Amino acid sequence: MEKYRKPAVCAVCAAGVLVAVFAIRGGKPPAASIEAAGTENAAQQTASIEAVGFFARYSEESFNAGEYAAENGAEALMALFDSLREYVDANGLTDEEVRVLLTNISGLDGAYTEAYGALLRAARNSDPDGFDAAVNALDEARRQELLPLLD
Repeated sequence: MEKYRKPAVCAVCAAGVLVAVFAIRGGKPPAASIEAAGTENAAQQTASIEAVGFFARYSEESFNAGEYAAENGAEALMALFDSLREYVDANGLTDEEVRVLLTNISGLDGAYTEAYGALLRAARNSDPDGFDAAVNALDEARRQELLPLLD
């Protein structure tokens, strides 16, 4: 049986055609796979594309959950968190991806906090030592902000 290849880079070209470049890392692809994209509703399609590009796009602490929900809708934000969770479960994370998740916690409240906390706990479970090292590399104020999300 041929192994699935995980999307490493995903973008929408000007014509609206979904283009994916696959890395040979093995495993089942997350919800962002080309096959799944055609059957998801608009919010889920947006979230699937975002999940693959999230780490590059928000590498400079520019993600704000509240602003994202205001612009795209609460359903799209939750779908993004679900897609990120599927990505974590299917692929694990690099040190840089963990750092991006840990530093983009602005605008979280209520259900968003719970969903993002579940995402962070999944990241911690996929590589406890790497996750702990990334947390320890943060300043004390940021670590204190993260504590409620990790319980």
